[in-house]
Amino acid sequence: MDWLWATRDDDFDEYPAVGRITSLPGLLTTLPELYSGYIAVGPNESRRLFYVYVRSEGDPSSDPLILWTNGGPGCSGLQGLLMEMGPLRVSSDGSLVRNRHAWTAFANMIFLEQPAGTGFSYIDEAEVGRA
Repeated sequence: MDWLWATRDDDFDEYPAVGRITSLPGLLTTLPELYSGYIAVGPNESRRLFYVYVRSEGDPSSDPLILWTNGGPGCSGLQGLLMEMGPLRVSSDGSLVRNRHAWTAFANMIFLEQPAGTGFSYIDEAEVGRA
């Protein structure tokens, strides 16, 4: 899988459909431009880190890229995406609504689930238990 290291619009257009999220359950607002996938890391690339990339709603070609990892170990990066500075919030009834204080208004953001084994990140079965 290609990594979405697109910092200019013309670079990003090469990846128009890679991991694009087109709908979410409970969404009560417009969907921001979201992408998700896995990055293979570690020995033999046996660990897969799950990420969600949110394209800036400002000027993606000149806005900074922020890599967000929640504290931990073992705290899901989705907590930052859905409860802190991401473009969507989970409301009390479980629906998704806009976060009017989202950092994605002025920055491209990657929310990363780490280490492997946290959230949707995982370790290949053959590697479990190895140091």
